[in-house]
Amino acid sequence: MGERLDWDEIRKRFPDTWVVLENCEWENKSNIRSAVIVDTCGDDEISHRRIQNRENKSGYTFRRTSEGMFVPYVQAVNFEVRS
Repeated sequence: MGERLDWDEIRKRFPDTWVVLENCEWENKSNIRSAVIVDTCGDDEISHRRIQNRENKSGYTFRRTSEGMFVPYVQAVNFEVRS
C-alpha cells in the first residue's frame, strides 16, 4: 500500500475488490489514470468504509476493480443522501 499505480495495474493486483485511493490522477471526470493505494475492502465492508470516509472527511476515492452484474453500489456525480 502507499504505492502509485496506473489503473490497469491496480485491476491486475486487486481483482474483484474495492480499492481505497488517494492522490488520483484523472483521465477525465470519471476515469482514473493512476492513484496511490491506501487500502482494499470487500463488498461486505464498503458501506461502512464510505461512511467512515465521510465522517472523517478523509477525501478518499473508492472504486471497484471489476463490475459484476449484481454489484451493490452506486457511482454518481454529486450524489447526496438526505434524511
